Amino acid sequence: MATECVNTLASKGVVKAVVGIIIASHGDFCQGILQSATMIAGEQDHVEAVPFHSGQTTEALKAVFDQTIKQMNTPKILFLVDLFGGTPFNTAVRIASVDADNVAVVTGLNLPMLMEAYFNREMALPALVSHLEQTGRSGIKHFELPTDESEDELL
Repeated sequence: MATECVNTLASKGVVKAVVGIIIASHGDFCQGILQSATMIAGEQDHVEAVPFHSGQTTEALKAVFDQTIKQMNTPKILFLVDLFGGTPFNTAVRIASVDADNVAVVTGLNLPMLMEAYFNREMALPALVSHLEQTGRSGIKHFELPTDESEDELL
């Protein structure tokens, strides 16, 4: 799905091989997390949020994904989606199944994962996916208030 021309130029070192990122979710979550990431890291090229809205068909979502990929014109595409098994995930997987060397899908999107994707977009796609899986997991923390005994250690 990623364009042949850009792949050829990237393989010859003419253009930098940057992974395009499509953030997809049920509703406007993808737009909100993109806005948060933009506050932290600034505007990023080749990053788009694609929401799936109630009443939208799978085919309509796929058409938006296909158009977004075409407009990005990057050699590799990474889908970061909200929920395993949901419509955005399943639709992205349909696209990846046709071009698995150039398209990857990672689910369980969170802000640390998106930020790492921004800062590591020149990694090989399989290595980037593995890195993002780890980042997504390690971005989940549970804060516990200190007990009276350990309260002084925080100060």
